[in-house]
Amino acid sequence: MRVYLKRARCPFLYTLFLWETAMTITQAGEQFKIAPEKLKYYEEQGLFDCRRTPDGAVEYTEGLLEDVGLIGILLEAGAPVSALREYLSRAARNGVSREEKLRFLRAQRGRLLESIHARQKSLDQLDYIIFETSRAKEPPGLKTRTDSPIKANEANREEYKMSEKKILVAYFSASGVTAKAAKLLAEAADADLFEIRPAQPYTGADLNWSDPNSRSSVEMGNPASRPAVENRVDGMDRYEAVFVGFPIWWGVAPTIINTFLESYDFTGKTVVPFATSGGSGMGSTAKRLRGSVSAGTKLEEGKLLSGRLSAESLRAWAEKYIRQHRTIRG
Repeated sequence: MRVYLKRARCPFLYTLFLWETAMTITQAGEQFKIAPEKLKYYEEQGLFDCRRTPDGAVEYTEGLLEDVGLIGILLEAGAPVSALREYLSRAARNGVSREEKLRFLRAQRGRLLESIHARQKSLDQLDYIIFETSRAKEPPGLKTRTDSPIKANEANREEYKMSEKKILVAYFSASGVTAKAAKLLAEAADADLFEIRPAQPYTGADLNWSDPNSRSSVEMGNPASRPAVENRVDGMDRYEAVFVGFPIWWGVAPTIINTFLESYDFTGKTVVPFATSGGSGMGSTAKRLRGSVSAGTKLEEGKLLSGRLSAESLRAWAEKYIRQHRTIRG
């Protein structure tokens, strides 16, 4: 059997071309690195239909593997099997237009974003409970058990360091990716953490970059746009270095970051942008943010924090900017 693959536009999908199309499910799994159990599950759920030869081999049609790739991506993203089955069944019977396919995929993307937002909110609430619990005073008469006075002193020193922090990591996160990077950075740099929350939360539809009328598209198309921020940093004056994180939108920082920067006086402080992105770099981000801080603010170029992030690499990067203020906890 002679087989070749042509990569489709989506890097996760391939279009399958077969000169001789009959394969068993095991052969197909081995050939295209898909677990046979997954192929069998997809068939059992009615997500695709393929003909079989009398000896049990599967006759794959052109594009079937692309459907399998799409099925895998959407199921991993949590798409309901019923919705996926209905869409693929309709596509198999009558075909679907490009516009119909885009509507379906965007609807699934919006649903996934809403799920991410809900999970992020739950994570933030849990983090807050953990933080409050860790700082709660013990009832009278109770003492923390320690194995030695040394450990007790270490605990006291840790509490002192926490109260004397002069570094802040502030971040805006639309899907949770930037939030994760910010929390890792704050932990590595022993910094306080602050979430920049929009007064009007972004929905999945708001973040649809392919819709020119979506909220994010309109905001980013207007350099003067300043989305309102719901919360404020208490005691910004005590911070000497502020790391500001965000996702890259349209090659720059979201305009809510301009809102945040223009809400405080950073004169004499160091402001270090950091960002997450699926593919874009920092671009002209620092240049676009320059006008939102005073002339006396030291605004760094910043860095893209994507991929695997280790505490060691984050610590080393952050230390360059804050070494003059204090030594990061060892």
